[in-house]
Amino acid sequence: MTDRALNVSICVTSAFAVSLIFFLMTEQINQGAMVANLSEDQIFNRVLDTIANKLSVDRATLKNTTRIVEDLGADSLDIVELVMAIEKEFKIEISDDKAAKIADIRDIVQLIQEIASSNSPEAS
Repeated sequence: MTDRALNVSICVTSAFAVSLIFFLMTEQINQGAMVANLSEDQIFNRVLDTIANKLSVDRATLKNTTRIVEDLGADSLDIVELVMAIEKEFKIEISDDKAAKIADIRDIVQLIQEIASSNSPEAS
C-alpha cells in the first residue's frame, strides 16, 4: 500500500470514528427526548402492551398496582426479559439496581419517566 493510500485509509477510518461517536452521543440525547415527549398515559399504555406481550397476560387485567411477581407470576428470567423489552420499546437503559426495585407497573412507569427526565436535553 502506498503512503497516499495509507493516508486516505487513515482519514476515512478517522472520519468514520468521529461520525460514530457523534451518532452515539446524539442517540443518548434523543433517548430521553423521545420518552420525554410522551404523556404518562402514553407511557402507561405502552408498558401495558409490552407486559401483556412479554408475559402473555390479558392487557385488560393490568392496572397501575399490578405486581409483576405476585400478581403476574413472573420469575427472574421473565423480569430480565421484561426489562429488556421495556428498554427496547422506549430506547432507554435500565440499570440492574433500578430494575431490582421494580415491584409493580407503577414502578416501571415512574422509572421510565425518571430516566427520560435525566436524559432529556433540558436536564443537561
